[in-house]
Amino acid sequence: MLLVYVDDILLFSASTALLDSAEQMLEMQFKCSKMGEVKYYLGMHVERDVEKGVLRLHQRKYWLTLSDYLL
Repeated sequence: MLLVYVDDILLFSASTALLDSAEQMLEMQFKCSKMGEVKYYLGMHVERDVEKGVLRLHQRKYWLTLSDYLL
């Protein structure tokens, strides 16, 4: 999976070989920085459970901040 927002790109894949290949192709065309495992992206918290094969996105922090502001 490839997520792109302006100049931010996230790559996800169940296949390490496919991920490595995609990274190499991007690095040949663009200046890239590997930032490690993503925790937040576009205000969303990213949780990954490798064993279960689950990727979860949520905005709990945003909603807590909003509820504090509104209540």
